[in-house]
Amino acid sequence: MDVTNDNLETLSKEELITIIRNLAANSTKKGCKNAKKQEKSTFDFKKYKKRHVALKFLYLGWDYCGFAVQTHTEKTIETQLFNALLKTKLLESRETSNYHRCGRTDKGVSAFSQVISLDLRSNLLEGKGIITPEDFAENQHNNAVSDQEIDYPSILNRVLPEEIKVIAWAPVDTSFSARFDCKKRTYKYWFPIGNLDIKRMQEAGSKL
Repeated sequence: MDVTNDNLETLSKEELITIIRNLAANSTKKGCKNAKKQEKSTFDFKKYKKRHVALKFLYLGWDYCGFAVQTHTEKTIETQLFNALLKTKLLESRETSNYHRCGRTDKGVSAFSQVISLDLRSNLLEGKGIITPEDFAENQHNNAVSDQEIDYPSILNRVLPEEIKVIAWAPVDTSFSARFDCKKRTYKYWFPIGNLDIKRMQEAGSKL
């Protein structure tokens, strides 16, 4: 039955009830189709193995509240980094990523060679750092070419803020920890000169 504004008021009660029931039925069908479409678009991590890697990146921390995640703000380097990792489907969650960081910085502090280690999605079936998850569906693997790994820096840099950039990555042994296997850390500090007595500061520093 065609319904227009002109004939709507002329319809009987039974006809209006029929129209409402038909609309409800069509709405339910559309909802089911959309739900099925959404299910199909869900990323299937079971098709991929993981790879334990080290990521090296830099960041300008002037406008951030430090490196480590904080409960009261999204404005941390670590939060932005994991947002990018989740958005690009390189990992399912922080909790399952075997994540370790080399160090952390305070509010307003920058870093030019920060390193983290974690498990990321991989295109490879074998190689250094490759991990086979318990739920890996080998018969559903995406047939990735074995010598073409995901370009982690390029993918992440497309979605990271301009102040944060991944500059290198490397496959590492599955036991490697950016925190516990770190040999040394280098910090440099810059101060506005103002009325500081640089000569006396240098003399004092030489006695440390």
